[in-house]
Amino acid sequence: MHPSLMAYSPTQLLLVGVAFGAFVLAVITGRIWSGRQVRRWCKDQGYELLEWRGAKFYEGPSAWVTSENQNAYRIRVLDRNGLKRSGYLVMGSYWVPWSSEIRVKWD
Repeated sequence: MHPSLMAYSPTQLLLVGVAFGAFVLAVITGRIWSGRQVRRWCKDQGYELLEWRGAKFYEGPSAWVTSENQNAYRIRVLDRNGLKRSGYLVMGSYWVPWSSEIRVKWD
């Protein structure tokens, strides 16, 4: 074992491992939940989802001012006419955490 790790008890190392595992599980669960939301919205709108990712805080229609109540995604879809479209999908309201508001800003 590395000498610097000997300074910690097995209980402390176990707690750090559990905390790290919980963090990784939360990230994976969030990614799965987000993907389901985006795919469901696309299906409801008649789009075929080609790709998606979480929008960075400085991207999209509410760049720099997105609240914790909103989830913003960069999406690329195939519409009913076979045309590819790209844009930002924002789910949620700035003020209301339980809002089902959805906005799309196409490029």
